[in-house]
Parts: sequence; structure tokens; C-alpha cells
Amino acid sequence: MKNHIRACAFAVCLLCAAAFCLCLTGCTSSENTSQAETLITTSLGEDSLNEDLVKIVAQDLAMLEKFSAASSVEELVLNDDGTITYIAPIDGDLRDEMQVRKESNGDIVLDIQEGDVYNEMTYTASGKLLLNGKEMGSN
Repeated sequence: MKNHIRACAFAVCLLCAAAFCLCLTGCTSSENTSQAETLITTSLGEDSLNEDLVKIVAQDLAMLEKFSAASSVEELVLNDDGTITYIAPIDGDLRDEMQVRKESNGDIVLDIQEGDVYNEMTYTASGKLLLNGKEMGSN
């Protein structure tokens, strides 16, 4: 009987944890949506605000969070080829221009142009962080 009670208590704890995680995911999603709407409105004007663009920008911001870069984005640019460049000021006139994409294998790739310097950061599906193909923290 004690094992049955423990199993039930454990199941309830798991359900509560899952519900909490879902709640947090919803909050993050609404935060990303709100930030996406603000970025689009300030960068492109209110006429550019549409559901599809908001969804794409919100998803990109969620991926940028993997690199701790979402909060630094202050502007976006729609490129002629349909990609979006996110701009984060660094210092003075220096700024990061970033494009984010999700690869078919689940990796998230961040292309960063900072002045004349280009870097590619990858957050792998297995949780590793790579800079220009080399694992961060390794030689």
C-alpha cells in the first residue's frame, strides 16, 4: 500500500512539474510575441505588423535566447531575399548584425557580422555551443 501511495505522489509531482514547464513555455512565448511586435513596429512601421511576420520573429527570438542574444536586439531589417537581420548595438557605431536559422538536424545557427568580422555560432541539438565549428571551451 505504501508503494502505491508513493507511486501516486510521484505521478502527481511529475504532472505538477510538467504543468509548470508548460506555463513557463507559454510565458516565454508571449514575451517573445510581445518583443516581436515591438521590434516590427519600431523597425518597419505598424503597417508591416502581420501574424506571419510576428510568428517568424517570435520564433527567431526564442532561438536567439539560446545564445543569450534576444534581449540585446533593438532593430530588425527585412532583406530582399526574405531573411531577417537582427541588429544589436555593441558600442558607439559598432553593432552585431545577426541572422538565425534552424537546420534540419535541429541545430540552431547564428550568423554574426560585426564590422568586418564574421562568425558563426551553432547551438547543436545535443546542447553544445560551437564557434566557427569549434566547441567553445575546447582547444
